[in-house]
Amino acid sequence: MSKSFGNVTNPDDIVREFGADALRMYEMFIAPFDQMVPWNARGVVGVYRFLEKVWKLALRLPRRSAPRNDNELERLLHRTIKKVSEDIAAMKFNTAVSALMILANEFSTGSNSIKPDCLETFLKLLAPFAPHLTEEMWQKLGHKTSIHLEKWPEYDSKLIREESISLPVQINGKVRATIQVPVDITEDEVKELAQKDENVSKYLAEKSIRKIIYVKGKIINFVINSDWH
Repeated sequence: MSKSFGNVTNPDDIVREFGADALRMYEMFIAPFDQMVPWNARGVVGVYRFLEKVWKLALRLPRRSAPRNDNELERLLHRTIKKVSEDIAAMKFNTAVSALMILANEFSTGSNSIKPDCLETFLKLLAPFAPHLTEEMWQKLGHKTSIHLEKWPEYDSKLIREESISLPVQINGKVRATIQVPVDITEDEVKELAQKDENVSKYLAEKSIRKIIYVKGKIINFVINSDWH
């Protein structure tokens, strides 16, 4: 874009139409901060809609009851705290914003099950990217001091551990199934569980297993008769 050709985008126009937060957040989200990318007005619209979703989220919180957080949602919240904290420190603002968008989408699918303090933690994470919106929402939640004076959230290391993983099951080096297993499962339990899988058992039927190769948390491979096809 160039002023001489009259096709420059005036940031004041963007701010008037979508607000300063949408412009600020879009510039952080569009790409890694050290990369040059073409301006895309539709991207600002997308960020603006995201901020609208966040605003509506607060309006839909229960006023009287204090519902329990869904365990998976709480785990996602703490993984997001870790992700956003690390990304900000590394100046990876685009991936930090992406993580916040994922969390907001999860909140939106069941806002009636979210505790106010869960939303407040989310707003603290969002505050560096959308300072004006989060400040106003913070005040509407009943706080008298600025959100920007609040202590940065800390994650619970116990809540960011994965409880289960997807484990590929190979037969003679070809992936034939993927099973969901607990992270602390033993090798014998993996072997038993894999052989019970319908997609695996049909390939193992009436075959002699010569060897089982198991790489913990990565893969299990059944080596069977060479006449298998």
